[in-house]
Amino acid sequence: MRATVFSVCAAAASLLAIGVACHADAVAQQPADAQFDRIADRYWQILHDNPRRGTAFERWYAHYHDAGRGAELVELIERRAQHNADFATQMLLGFVYEQLNRVDDARAAYAAAENIDGTQYIAPASLGHICIRERQFSKAAEWLSRALQRDPPPRDALALYEHLGRTRLRLGQ
Repeated sequence: MRATVFSVCAAAASLLAIGVACHADAVAQQPADAQFDRIADRYWQILHDNPRRGTAFERWYAHYHDAGRGAELVELIERRAQHNADFATQMLLGFVYEQLNRVDDARAAYAAAENIDGTQYIAPASLGHICIRERQFSKAAEWLSRALQRDPPPRDALALYEHLGRTRLRLGQ
């Protein structure tokens, strides 16, 4: 009888320990998810205020990709673009699509951004870069020229002039 009571108590203690361990894992997981979301939201705020390729975008994308949540990023930004089709969201959607090599989707997102705000230089510049990669040099020259007409910051203007110059050399101009 004693062995049976002891084994029942041991089994109950084991089950209790497993339950406590599972609860501890669940509690530990919640702060990790909350921290992930806080970091992702901070990157979103930075990028939404200034939608540009570069370190912030690369880290935001890597934040999702390294956590195995790349599909979640695409769903999130597509949902935000459907809810609030502003310039920054469309540009970020285009950057994500381009990163995933979904060029046609990226082109559509950049074109939507261009239609929303025709004063920003980044949308035509991005469209020009897609055209360069697809070896559509005459279209690329048009987009890059349009981007330069919008008075980009000096650092970006220099890069755009370099791309435009190389594009025109390929066209024989």
